[in-house]
Amino acid sequence: MTTPYVQSRTVVAEADAAQRVPPLAFHPDAMNDHLDVVPMREVVTSYYLRLRVADEAGVLAKVTGLLAEAGISIDAVLQREADEIGGEGSTQTDVIILTHDTREGTLDDAIAELQALPTVLAPIVRLRKEELS
Repeated sequence: MTTPYVQSRTVVAEADAAQRVPPLAFHPDAMNDHLDVVPMREVVTSYYLRLRVADEAGVLAKVTGLLAEAGISIDAVLQREADEIGGEGSTQTDVIILTHDTREGTLDDAIAELQALPTVLAPIVRLRKEELS
């Protein structure tokens, strides 16, 4: 008697090669020659940003001001209490920003400016957001 694993491998080995899904489900013959690949700096999407910053007056204004100068619109902002991040008496906090759609290259440049601020204490976390509707 064969094990289910062996049976499964046998079925795959006997499957018609033309009906198999290639690795990563990529069908190179299905690509049109006239489609251009957009450079990543030109991709437009919204973003989640998390900044670890000094818990000082004016830090949020400086961060949002730099984003505004770059033309990046903010969808939402959350600044957590410093005590939630580092315990009682902590002098740093997280600022979480959701942006509206913006060009990745524009955001890259703005993040470089933000990262250079003395009040930004750790590397900025950036995640692309995608709407699945």
